[in-house]
Amino acid sequence: MKQKFKPDDVVLVMCRSGARSAEAINRMAAAEFTNAYQIVDGFEGDKVTDEESYSKGKRVKNGWRNAGLPWTYDLDPRLVYAVPAQ
Repeated sequence: MKQKFKPDDVVLVMCRSGARSAEAINRMAAAEFTNAYQIVDGFEGDKVTDEESYSKGKRVKNGWRNAGLPWTYDLDPRLVYAVPAQ
């Protein structure tokens, strides 16, 4: 991250459901990044767990997309910085 960003740059981190982005923020904080923020609940949110729900198992609970915020699966590579898996 330090090759791409300065420790005081504002960095927003998002993943599908929020777990990986939370870990990324913890690692960035340990590396002395001071303005790194997680998009809570991620892009797609959590799966519905209610056994009686028609939506059981689907990611229609919370998250960026389910809040009605603008989204697309077609990302502009110039605007995204993906960290390689370790």
